[in-house]
Amino acid sequence: MLKNIKNKIYGGLVLILILSSCSSPIVPETKPEPKPEEPKPPVITKVSIDGIDSWLANAIGNKIAAKIDYNNDYFKREFKIDLDVKDSSASNTDNFLYLNYNTSQPITGNSEVVARIVSRSTSSAVGLMMREDFDQTSKYAYLTVQNNKLVYKIRRQTEVFTSASSISIANNSAIWLKLKRVNNNFSAFYSEDGVAWTQVANSETINMSSKINLGIALSSKTKNRSSTVIDSIAIHSKYYYLSPTGNDASSGSAEAPWRSFDYAIPRLKAGDVLVLQDGIYKASNSGVLEISEYSKARNGTESAPITVRAEHERKALISGEGKNYPVYIYKRSNWIIEGIAARNSDRSGSRSHRGHVIFVHGDKNNFDASSHILLKRVLAYWPNRYGNNHGILVDYSQDIAIEEAEIYSFHRHGIDAYGSNRVVIRRVYINSNNQNDRSGASRRSNGQSLLKNGGDEAVALYGSSNSIVENSIAENRQTGFVVNGGIWPSNSTTNNRFVAKNNLFAGNINYNGVIGAGVNSREYYNHLFQTTGNRFENLLIINPESGEYDSGRALNMFSVPELELSNITVYTNYDGYPSAAKIKGFLARERSDIKCEELSVNSGKCGFSLRNSLIWAEGKQNSHSQAFSLGSKPSKNIVEYNNIYGFADIGAEDSIADTNGEFRNNTQQAPSGFKKYNSGLRRFLVWIPDNSNMKNRAKDGADMGANIRKRYNNGILTDEDLWKDAEFPCGAEISNSLISSLDIYPMGKCTTIAERLRVTGP
Repeated sequence: MLKNIKNKIYGGLVLILILSSCSSPIVPETKPEPKPEEPKPPVITKVSIDGIDSWLANAIGNKIAAKIDYNNDYFKREFKIDLDVKDSSASNTDNFLYLNYNTSQPITGNSEVVARIVSRSTSSAVGLMMREDFDQTSKYAYLTVQNNKLVYKIRRQTEVFTSASSISIANNSAIWLKLKRVNNNFSAFYSEDGVAWTQVANSETINMSSKINLGIALSSKTKNRSSTVIDSIAIHSKYYYLSPTGNDASSGSAEAPWRSFDYAIPRLKAGDVLVLQDGIYKASNSGVLEISEYSKARNGTESAPITVRAEHERKALISGEGKNYPVYIYKRSNWIIEGIAARNSDRSGSRSHRGHVIFVHGDKNNFDASSHILLKRVLAYWPNRYGNNHGILVDYSQDIAIEEAEIYSFHRHGIDAYGSNRVVIRRVYINSNNQNDRSGASRRSNGQSLLKNGGDEAVALYGSSNSIVENSIAENRQTGFVVNGGIWPSNSTTNNRFVAKNNLFAGNINYNGVIGAGVNSREYYNHLFQTTGNRFENLLIINPESGEYDSGRALNMFSVPELELSNITVYTNYDGYPSAAKIKGFLARERSDIKCEELSVNSGKCGFSLRNSLIWAEGKQNSHSQAFSLGSKPSKNIVEYNNIYGFADIGAEDSIADTNGEFRNNTQQAPSGFKKYNSGLRRFLVWIPDNSNMKNRAKDGADMGANIRKRYNNGILTDEDLWKDAEFPCGAEISNSLISSLDIYPMGKCTTIAERLRVTGP
């Protein structure tokens, strides 16, 4: 795993209660040293938490022993708590640790708290709570997980009332919880994915003060310490509504929505939610969504981001009409954009370069200026083809997350992370829909693409570092997933290096593209633009094709120091391809203008390693079609424990079977256990079937090839199924009314990808 990659992407606080023990060994023939007492955490009643000023820890009832640390690392925003507390046996009094948000300024009026319980101990009770005060008998609404049961409790006066029968949930499975207040009505919800919510019981009326406290309650049935993990905590305090047919003189309620973004955005504060009602938002009614100092937008906070959300996913469409960015975020932090559709249009002229669909724009001298932005379940399509425009562009920013999004109909890049740091792209589907160049766009900077009848790159990390691309699918474009050395201004000194380093691509699929994945160092303006320490694992590439400018290459590596490739499956069927002679399964070489050794940061680590992979070529081949080629040979490589089957010539003096040089313990064997279908695809290409001879054939019993059935979470492989119900987790469909009214390419290719890849079992 990348050294700089941690565990948790944007969106919340992670709460961990740690179970710890220690002992001393017995020394033979001497009196044993006494077992040291386990250090006891301090007794607290009410304390602030170092590192975050918007959360407090309170002992409700008895004094509680607890040690609390807060880590504000980007990937691991977490509370660490060593807790010793036992729940009171009496039902009408409380005794637990309560982490509450912003106690000095209680939430007023309608509000909502959301969190995901990642894991928990069976002896513990943990959940979300809204309560009036900190007395043991305070009124409250409490949604809690106990013993694999979900229970909703309320207290109207002095006695606790269970509002709903216990709902069973899977043993220690992750579950999302939501507690919501509207006036004096309190309702509770749960979800398996944080998108589709189920109400636990009917709303309950509790006559609480308008000012309440909300947060997390934790206790245990025993006096033993327990372990619980909570993440993605978010506080929402006020809801406002916007509609293309609204009125800025209205109240901003659901019944009387505002009309323009210019009016709404300056009024949003930390924790607020702006809900976009159904319709098309454009210059003639609401304008476009700009979140910047110029639109007088505020910043959210870690626990209370500002959210812009579609009331019904994808039925709120923001159109730039080729005049402006539909969504533009500039030097702002802690914002969430969720469930919207956005598009631009072709338009020539001086504003053609304002043609990205969603643009997160930062400051190259201060990446924190645009940070902690979450783009969740958005749909972005049709950037302006008259400029060098992309579906989503992130530049000079950091701590950005794009998840469960769909990108369509682009001619350049689907997602471009340029000169940025810690960008996470997860469970995204990208399809250029074979979008072609616009007539008159004669240069790359003026809209010309490398692939005339399809987008250039699905995901491009241009000079970006410490980023993760996981469980995403790219289809129909020049290159699927690529790391490029960046381009710095021409007035840079000759010693400057713009480095794209320590990026991880994990669990991704490239389907019918010219190049599946690539890493490219380069020299530009007489400067070296380096890529180093990048990693690809569990990558599937199916049927690379030849394009107008490039021969097909599943894996294309140029001057790649310290590149690691593992558990890759490349499948190429040459039959039926008119340009099959140009297709190569794997190609690694040095550029004529730059040498790998000049780029290597760590001496002796120039080159790449390829392990535990299946490079598989079928069909008619000739001397120019190769499953594996080293081209002009980089300095030092390791190619071991792979099955390279169907090659014509490896293009180097080494033998695949050589056990002393770069090639070690490789095989050349027809893969078995993969069932054929009329489409020519393989049913189990996304994983290695149990009856395959590729199962357990690599080093230490590992498989040869990719296994993409489980989700990654910030680069860590989990036990959570990726293909839930045998479907890729696509976003919601765009409505037919929007498709017909705007004459766009049909959407929904994502919803059929699981069937086309045959991911279901036998």
